[in-house]
Amino acid sequence: MLRISRYILAAVCLGLIVLPCLSAPASYNQAVKDYSAGKYAVALSEFQAYKAAYPNNALVHYYIGLCQQSLGRIDQAKAEYQWVAGNGDAQLKSKAEAGLNQLSRVHSSGGNFVSSGSTHQAAGASTRIGGKVRRVLDFYADWCGPCRAFGPVFEEVKSRMRDISFERYNVDEETTNEIRSKCPPFSTIPHVVFMDGGGKVLYDGTPPTSAESFEREISQYR
Repeated sequence: MLRISRYILAAVCLGLIVLPCLSAPASYNQAVKDYSAGKYAVALSEFQAYKAAYPNNALVHYYIGLCQQSLGRIDQAKAEYQWVAGNGDAQLKSKAEAGLNQLSRVHSSGGNFVSSGSTHQAAGASTRIGGKVRRVLDFYADWCGPCRAFGPVFEEVKSRMRDISFERYNVDEETTNEIRSKCPPFSTIPHVVFMDGGGKVLYDGTPPTSAESFEREISQYR
């Protein structure tokens, strides 16, 4: 047996036998870094590579769930959280159960919201009516990656246009239902609505990703 092992080792060294190369998974630390930077699709790919190598790592499953949730893929996120709830340690189980509770509220809050991504386009049939905007409403969710990215844009424009009321509403909270009932139906977030002083909707749709573009859009109705 020892002689055979030495022969195989020598053959490998001489290039007579080529052993298959297994590609290493993406760096876990890099995946965490990309997730924290809001690069959810990139981080998801990296965590999935890690999951292929370590399928029973509960923390990796949890991060995949976070990525899927931030990308608006609710069913995929639920599947990962459910796995963690059944296989993780006590702390991860608690976090996964909290994630499942949050996603269940999304589905029971009056609509199956999905992330609108970074492309600026109207959600459904957006309304464009002439008028003078007095209120700008932003509908968002804490789990929505694009919503978190739009938050600083919203605040920057708010600081510039002080004669307009800028308001943010979390779609997961029941108190938002009243103001939502006064707006055209929508299913993607972030979603913005411009209203005049009487509450008439002047515009609704998916917001742009830059402060300059968002300010120009609002200025059309001033």
